[in-house]
Amino acid sequence: EEEEDDEVVVLGTRMAARPVAEEVVEVSSAADLSGKAKEKLLAQLMAQNKELMGVVESLSVQVAHEKKAAGESREPARPGYWRRDGQGRKLEEDPPGRGRFALVAIGESAEGQSVARRFATAGMGDAEIVSIARCHNDQLWREFATCRSKLTEKRGGDPSTGSRHDALPGVEAEENGHLATDFACERYLFHGASPRTIDAILDGGIDFRLSLPTGAMGACAYFADQSSYSHNYCCMDEHSAESRPTGGRLPASQDLKMLLCRVLLGECARGRPGLRRPPLKPHSSTLLYDSVSNAPHEATNYASRGFMFGVFDNAQVYPEYVLVYRKPDYRAQPPVAPALVPALQAFASVTSAHVQHMLNNNRRPSHQSKPSKKRSSSTRSRRANRSAR
Repeated sequence: EEEEDDEVVVLGTRMAARPVAEEVVEVSSAADLSGKAKEKLLAQLMAQNKELMGVVESLSVQVAHEKKAAGESREPARPGYWRRDGQGRKLEEDPPGRGRFALVAIGESAEGQSVARRFATAGMGDAEIVSIARCHNDQLWREFATCRSKLTEKRGGDPSTGSRHDALPGVEAEENGHLATDFACERYLFHGASPRTIDAILDGGIDFRLSLPTGAMGACAYFADQSSYSHNYCCMDEHSAESRPTGGRLPASQDLKMLLCRVLLGECARGRPGLRRPPLKPHSSTLLYDSVSNAPHEATNYASRGFMFGVFDNAQVYPEYVLVYRKPDYRAQPPVAPALVPALQAFASVTSAHVQHMLNNNRRPSHQSKPSKKRSSSTRSRRANRSAR
Protein backbone atom coordinates (compact mmCIF):
# COMPACT_ATOMS: atom_id res chain seq x y z
CA GLU A 1 0.00 0.00 0.00
CA GLU A 2 1.45 3.32 -1.04
CA GLU A 3 2.29 5.75 1.76
CA GLU A 4 0.48 9.06 1.54
CA ASP A 5 2.31 12.37 2.20
CA ASP A 6 1.19 14.37 5.19
CA GLU A 7 0.64 18.08 4.58
CA VAL A 8 3.22 20.02 6.62
CA VAL A 9 2.64 23.67 7.43
CA VAL A 10 5.24 25.88 9.16
CA LEU A 11 3.13 28.60 10.64
CA GLY A 12 4.15 32.25 10.55
CA THR A 13 6.35 32.06 7.45
CA ARG A 14 6.01 32.72 3.79
CA MET A 15 7.58 29.38 3.03
CA ALA A 16 4.50 27.23 3.75
CA ALA A 17 1.55 28.76 2.03
CA ARG A 18 -1.11 26.02 1.96
CA PRO A 19 -4.12 25.71 -0.24
CA VAL A 20 -7.25 26.77 1.60
CA ALA A 21 -9.17 23.73 0.46
CA GLU A 22 -6.64 21.21 1.86
CA GLU A 23 -6.99 19.72 5.25
CA VAL A 24 -4.31 20.48 7.84
CA VAL A 25 -3.24 17.73 10.22
CA GLU A 26 -1.52 18.96 13.38
CA VAL A 27 1.07 16.79 15.09
CA SER A 28 2.67 17.27 18.49
CA SER A 29 6.15 16.12 17.42
CA ALA A 30 8.18 15.78 14.24
CA ALA A 31 8.60 12.12 15.14
CA ASP A 32 4.94 11.59 14.28
CA LEU A 33 5.55 12.63 10.66
CA SER A 34 6.16 10.19 7.86
CA GLY A 35 9.57 9.94 6.22
CA LYS A 36 8.69 12.08 3.20
CA ALA A 37 7.03 14.68 5.42
CA LYS A 38 10.18 14.94 7.51
CA GLU A 39 12.28 15.49 4.41
CA LYS A 40 9.90 18.16 3.20
CA LEU A 41 9.91 19.88 6.58
CA LEU A 42 13.72 19.82 6.72
CA ALA A 43 13.98 21.38 3.26
CA GLN A 44 11.57 24.12 4.22
CA LEU A 45 13.41 24.91 7.44
CA MET A 46 16.78 24.99 5.71
CA ALA A 47 15.46 27.36 3.06
CA GLN A 48 13.93 29.53 5.74
CA ASN A 49 17.19 29.55 7.74
CA LYS A 50 19.18 30.56 4.64
CA GLU A 51 16.84 33.46 4.00
CA LEU A 52 17.01 34.62 7.62
CA MET A 53 20.80 34.43 7.65
CA GLY A 54 20.89 36.68 4.60
CA VAL A 55 18.61 39.18 6.34
CA VAL A 56 20.76 39.11 9.50
CA GLU A 57 23.96 39.70 7.51
CA SER A 58 22.40 42.59 5.62
CA LEU A 59 21.15 44.20 8.85
CA SER A 60 24.53 43.73 10.53
CA VAL A 61 26.31 45.57 7.72
CA GLN A 62 23.73 48.35 7.82
CA VAL A 63 24.00 48.76 11.61
CA ALA A 64 27.82 48.83 11.42
CA HIS A 65 27.74 51.60 8.82
CA GLU A 66 25.24 53.59 10.88
CA LYS A 67 27.37 53.26 14.03
CA LYS A 68 30.49 54.34 12.15
CA ALA A 69 28.72 57.33 10.66
CA ALA A 70 27.31 58.30 14.06
CA GLY A 71 30.75 57.99 15.68
CA GLU A 72 32.41 60.13 13.04
CA SER A 73 29.78 62.85 13.25
CA ARG A 74 29.46 62.91 17.03
CA GLU A 75 31.40 65.79 18.61
CA PRO A 76 33.18 65.22 21.94
CA ALA A 77 31.12 66.75 24.72
CA ARG A 78 32.22 70.16 25.91
CA PRO A 79 32.76 70.74 29.64
CA GLY A 80 29.41 71.49 31.25
CA TYR A 81 30.50 74.88 32.61
CA TRP A 82 31.16 76.15 29.09
CA ARG A 83 27.40 76.67 28.78
CA ARG A 84 27.56 79.75 31.01
CA ASP A 85 29.43 83.04 30.98
CA GLY A 86 31.20 84.84 33.81
CA GLN A 87 27.89 86.14 35.18
CA GLY A 88 26.36 82.67 35.33
CA ARG A 89 24.07 83.40 32.38
CA LYS A 90 23.35 80.55 29.99
CA LEU A 91 25.04 80.91 26.62
CA GLU A 92 22.71 80.18 23.72
CA GLU A 93 25.72 80.24 21.42
CA ASP A 94 29.35 81.28 21.53
CA PRO A 95 30.04 85.02 21.34
CA PRO A 96 31.50 86.30 18.06
CA GLY A 97 35.15 85.35 17.88
CA ARG A 98 38.25 85.83 15.77
CA GLY A 99 38.96 83.01 13.38
CA ARG A 100 38.02 79.67 14.90
CA PHE A 101 37.94 80.70 18.55
CA ALA A 102 35.76 82.82 20.79
CA LEU A 103 36.58 84.29 24.21
CA VAL A 104 34.13 84.33 27.13
CA ALA A 105 34.94 86.81 29.91
CA ILE A 106 34.94 85.10 33.33
CA GLY A 107 36.95 87.52 35.47
CA GLU A 108 34.33 88.13 38.20
CA SER A 109 33.11 84.54 38.49
CA ALA A 110 34.30 81.81 40.85
CA GLU A 111 35.85 80.19 37.80
CA GLY A 112 37.84 83.33 36.99
CA GLN A 113 38.87 83.84 40.61
CA SER A 114 40.29 80.31 40.80
CA VAL A 115 42.43 81.05 37.73
CA ALA A 116 43.54 84.37 39.24
CA ARG A 117 44.55 82.67 42.50
CA ARG A 118 46.62 80.08 40.67
CA PHE A 119 48.34 82.85 38.69
CA ALA A 120 49.09 84.90 41.82
CA THR A 121 50.20 82.09 44.13
CA ALA A 122 52.50 80.66 41.44
CA GLY A 123 54.77 83.70 41.53
CA MET A 124 52.85 86.61 40.00
CA GLY A 125 51.20 88.11 43.07
CA ASP A 126 52.54 91.58 42.24
CA ALA A 127 51.02 91.65 38.71
CA GLU A 128 47.84 93.52 37.87
CA ILE A 129 45.31 91.30 36.10
CA VAL A 130 43.43 93.19 33.39
CA SER A 131 41.11 90.38 32.25
CA ILE A 132 40.60 86.62 32.29
CA ALA A 133 38.76 84.80 29.51
CA ARG A 134 37.85 81.24 28.61
CA CYS A 135 38.67 80.09 25.08
CA HIS A 136 36.06 78.18 23.05
CA ASN A 137 37.67 76.48 20.06
CA ASP A 138 35.78 73.38 18.93
CA GLN A 139 38.49 72.19 16.55
CA LEU A 140 41.21 72.25 19.21
CA TRP A 141 38.82 70.80 21.80
CA ARG A 142 37.86 67.92 19.50
CA GLU A 143 41.52 67.03 18.94
CA PHE A 144 42.30 67.33 22.66
CA ALA A 145 39.32 65.25 23.83
CA THR A 146 40.06 62.53 21.26
CA CYS A 147 43.72 62.40 22.33
CA ARG A 148 42.65 62.19 25.97
CA SER A 149 40.35 59.23 25.26
CA LYS A 150 43.08 57.38 23.34
CA LEU A 151 45.66 58.05 26.02
CA THR A 152 43.27 56.92 28.76
CA GLU A 153 42.48 53.70 26.88
CA LYS A 154 46.17 53.06 26.16
CA ARG A 155 46.96 53.23 29.85
CA GLY A 156 44.14 50.88 30.86
CA GLY A 157 41.36 53.34 31.68
CA ASP A 158 37.79 53.70 30.42
CA PRO A 159 37.65 56.53 27.85
CA SER A 160 33.85 56.72 28.10
CA THR A 161 33.98 58.05 31.67
CA GLY A 162 35.24 61.47 30.53
CA SER A 163 37.47 63.64 32.67
CA ARG A 164 36.94 64.92 36.18
CA HIS A 165 38.43 68.20 34.99
CA ASP A 166 35.24 68.72 32.97
CA ALA A 167 33.00 68.72 36.04
CA LEU A 168 34.25 71.77 37.96
CA PRO A 169 35.09 75.11 36.33
CA GLY A 170 38.54 76.65 36.48
CA VAL A 171 41.26 74.98 38.50
CA GLU A 172 39.05 74.51 41.55
CA ALA A 173 39.32 70.72 41.52
CA GLU A 174 43.14 70.82 41.48
CA GLU A 175 43.22 73.73 43.92
CA ASN A 176 41.22 71.86 46.58
CA GLY A 177 42.93 68.53 46.05
CA HIS A 178 39.72 66.83 44.87
CA LEU A 179 41.41 65.06 41.98
CA ALA A 180 43.14 61.74 42.10
CA THR A 181 45.65 61.17 39.31
CA ASP A 182 43.80 60.11 36.16
CA PHE A 183 45.11 57.83 33.44
CA ALA A 184 45.87 60.71 31.06
CA CYS A 185 47.53 62.74 33.84
CA GLU A 186 45.72 65.94 32.81
CA ARG A 187 47.04 69.10 34.44
CA TYR A 188 46.66 72.87 34.25
CA LEU A 189 50.03 74.44 33.39
CA PHE A 190 51.20 77.90 32.29
CA HIS A 191 52.57 78.79 28.87
CA GLY A 192 54.16 82.14 28.05
CA ALA A 193 54.65 83.83 24.68
CA SER A 194 54.31 87.25 23.06
CA PRO A 195 50.72 88.59 22.81
CA ARG A 196 50.53 87.98 19.06
CA THR A 197 51.79 84.42 19.48
CA ILE A 198 49.21 83.80 22.21
CA ASP A 199 46.44 84.84 19.80
CA ALA A 200 47.82 82.45 17.17
CA ILE A 201 47.80 79.59 19.71
CA LEU A 202 44.18 80.32 20.68
CA ASP A 203 43.21 80.08 17.01
CA GLY A 204 45.26 77.15 15.72
CA GLY A 205 47.21 75.62 18.58
CA ILE A 206 50.96 75.57 19.20
CA ASP A 207 53.22 75.69 16.16
CA PHE A 208 55.94 73.12 16.78
CA ARG A 209 57.89 74.40 13.77
CA LEU A 210 59.14 77.15 16.11
CA SER A 211 60.62 74.62 18.56
CA LEU A 212 64.34 73.95 18.44
CA PRO A 213 65.91 70.59 19.41
CA THR A 214 68.63 72.52 21.26
CA GLY A 215 66.15 73.43 24.00
CA ALA A 216 66.67 72.08 27.51
CA MET A 217 64.19 69.24 26.88
CA GLY A 218 64.25 69.08 23.08
CA ALA A 219 61.91 70.41 20.37
CA CYS A 220 58.76 70.32 22.48
CA ALA A 221 56.19 72.84 23.69
CA TYR A 222 57.22 73.97 27.17
CA PHE A 223 54.89 74.47 30.15
CA ALA A 224 55.54 75.43 33.76
CA ASP A 225 53.72 75.08 37.05
CA GLN A 226 55.10 78.54 37.98
CA SER A 227 53.50 81.58 36.33
CA SER A 228 56.62 83.59 37.21
CA TYR A 229 58.71 81.32 34.99
CA SER A 230 56.32 81.57 32.02
CA HIS A 231 56.26 85.36 32.50
CA ASN A 232 59.82 85.55 31.12
CA TYR A 233 58.54 84.37 27.74
CA CYS A 234 55.51 86.68 27.75
CA CYS A 235 57.95 89.61 27.58
CA MET A 236 59.70 88.34 24.44
CA ASP A 237 59.49 90.28 21.21
CA GLU A 238 57.62 88.91 18.21
CA HIS A 239 59.00 85.95 16.33
CA SER A 240 58.00 83.68 13.50
CA ALA A 241 59.17 80.56 11.75
CA GLU A 242 61.49 82.69 9.58
CA SER A 243 62.93 84.78 12.41
CA ARG A 244 63.90 83.46 15.81
CA PRO A 245 63.54 85.67 18.93
CA THR A 246 66.17 88.41 19.14
CA GLY A 247 66.11 88.60 22.91
CA GLY A 248 64.43 92.01 22.87
CA ARG A 249 61.68 93.09 25.24
CA LEU A 250 58.22 94.46 24.54
CA PRO A 251 57.46 98.09 25.49
CA ALA A 252 56.78 98.45 29.23
CA SER A 253 53.40 100.05 28.45
CA GLN A 254 52.12 96.98 26.54
CA ASP A 255 49.76 94.54 28.25
CA LEU A 256 51.09 90.99 28.41
CA LYS A 257 49.26 87.69 27.90
CA MET A 258 49.72 84.26 29.45
CA LEU A 259 47.90 80.97 28.90
CA LEU A 260 46.72 78.47 31.50
CA CYS A 261 46.40 75.27 29.47
CA ARG A 262 45.08 71.78 29.95
CA VAL A 263 48.04 69.48 29.24
CA LEU A 264 47.99 65.68 28.93
CA LEU A 265 51.24 64.40 30.43
CA GLY A 266 50.47 60.67 30.51
CA GLU A 267 53.69 58.81 31.33
CA CYS A 268 56.47 61.34 31.78
CA ALA A 269 60.21 60.88 31.17
CA ARG A 270 63.22 63.11 31.72
CA GLY A 271 63.82 65.53 28.86
CA ARG A 272 67.16 66.38 27.28
CA PRO A 273 68.46 68.49 24.39
CA GLY A 274 68.13 66.94 20.95
CA LEU A 275 64.77 65.22 21.44
CA ARG A 276 62.21 65.55 18.65
CA ARG A 277 59.75 63.15 20.25
CA PRO A 278 59.35 61.56 23.70
CA PRO A 279 62.10 59.06 24.52
CA LEU A 280 61.64 55.31 24.19
CA LYS A 281 60.59 53.29 27.21
CA PRO A 282 63.21 50.95 28.70
CA HIS A 283 63.67 47.63 26.88
CA SER A 284 61.43 48.71 23.99
CA SER A 285 62.11 49.74 20.41
CA THR A 286 58.60 51.04 19.70
CA LEU A 287 56.88 52.24 22.90
CA LEU A 288 57.34 55.92 23.72
CA TYR A 289 56.67 58.01 26.78
CA ASP A 290 53.98 60.67 26.43
CA SER A 291 55.80 63.76 27.76
CA VAL A 292 59.06 65.00 29.27
CA SER A 293 60.05 67.04 32.31
CA ASN A 294 63.06 68.14 34.34
CA ALA A 295 61.37 66.26 37.22
CA PRO A 296 59.24 63.40 35.79
CA HIS A 297 58.18 62.21 39.25
CA GLU A 298 56.36 65.53 39.77
CA ALA A 299 54.04 65.00 36.79
CA THR A 300 51.33 63.47 39.00
CA ASN A 301 51.70 66.09 41.74
CA TYR A 302 49.02 68.73 41.14
CA ALA A 303 50.62 70.95 43.80
CA SER A 304 54.13 70.89 42.30
CA ARG A 305 56.04 74.18 42.03
CA GLY A 306 59.17 75.04 40.10
CA PHE A 307 59.18 72.41 37.36
CA MET A 308 58.96 72.34 33.56
CA PHE A 309 56.99 69.94 31.39
CA GLY A 310 56.99 69.39 27.63
CA VAL A 311 54.85 67.63 25.03
CA PHE A 312 55.52 66.95 21.35
CA ASP A 313 51.92 66.72 20.11
CA ASN A 314 49.59 69.69 19.71
CA ALA A 315 46.59 67.45 20.52
CA GLN A 316 47.90 67.07 24.08
CA VAL A 317 47.28 70.77 24.76
CA TYR A 318 44.11 72.84 25.07
CA PRO A 319 44.61 76.59 25.75
CA GLU A 320 41.56 77.05 27.97
CA TYR A 321 42.30 80.33 29.78
CA VAL A 322 44.06 83.50 28.69
CA LEU A 323 45.13 86.13 31.22
CA VAL A 324 45.87 89.71 30.21
CA TYR A 325 48.02 91.47 32.82
CA ARG A 326 50.44 94.30 33.54
CA LYS A 327 53.75 94.18 35.35
CA PRO A 328 55.63 97.49 34.98
CA ASP A 329 58.91 96.11 36.30
CA TYR A 330 58.94 93.18 33.91
CA ARG A 331 62.21 94.38 32.36
CA ALA A 332 63.96 93.05 35.44
CA GLN A 333 64.97 89.41 35.23
CA PRO A 334 61.97 87.37 36.44
CA PRO A 335 62.31 84.70 39.14
CA VAL A 336 63.88 81.45 37.99
CA ALA A 337 62.14 78.17 38.62
CA PRO A 338 63.55 76.82 41.93
CA ALA A 339 64.30 73.45 40.40
CA LEU A 340 66.62 75.11 37.88
CA VAL A 341 68.65 77.11 40.41
CA PRO A 342 71.28 74.41 41.21
CA ALA A 343 71.91 73.72 37.51
CA LEU A 344 72.19 77.43 36.69
CA GLN A 345 74.54 78.03 39.63
CA ALA A 346 76.79 75.19 38.49
CA PHE A 347 76.77 76.53 34.94
CA ALA A 348 77.60 80.04 36.19
CA SER A 349 80.47 78.71 38.28
CA VAL A 350 82.01 76.80 35.36
CA THR A 351 81.51 79.75 33.01
CA SER A 352 83.10 82.17 35.49
CA ALA A 353 86.17 79.95 35.92
CA HIS A 354 86.51 79.63 32.14
CA VAL A 355 86.29 83.38 31.62
CA GLN A 356 88.86 84.04 34.36
CA HIS A 357 91.24 81.57 32.75
CA MET A 358 90.91 83.32 29.40
CA LEU A 359 91.50 86.72 31.00
CA ASN A 360 94.64 85.50 32.75
CA ASN A 361 96.04 84.19 29.46
CA ASN A 362 95.43 87.54 27.77
CA ARG A 363 97.12 89.79 30.36
CA ARG A 364 100.58 89.80 28.70
CA PRO A 365 101.82 93.16 27.34
CA SER A 366 101.12 93.70 23.67
CA HIS A 367 104.80 93.34 22.65
CA GLN A 368 104.87 89.94 24.32
CA SER A 369 101.76 88.69 22.65
CA LYS A 370 103.97 86.89 20.13
CA PRO A 371 107.08 85.55 21.87
CA SER A 372 110.22 85.83 19.76
CA LYS A 373 111.77 82.65 18.52
CA LYS A 374 114.98 81.59 20.17
CA ARG A 375 117.92 81.77 17.78
CA SER A 376 120.31 78.86 17.58
CA SER A 377 124.12 79.34 18.04
CA SER A 378 124.81 78.20 14.47
CA THR A 379 122.55 80.92 13.09
CA ARG A 380 124.37 83.57 15.13
CA SER A 381 127.75 82.30 13.87
CA ARG A 382 126.73 82.47 10.21
CA ARG A 383 125.46 86.02 10.62
CA ALA A 384 128.71 87.04 12.35
CA ASN A 385 130.82 85.61 9.48
CA ARG A 386 128.73 87.45 6.88
CA SER A 387 129.31 90.72 8.80
CA ALA A 388 133.06 90.13 8.95
CA ARG A 389 133.22 89.77 5.18
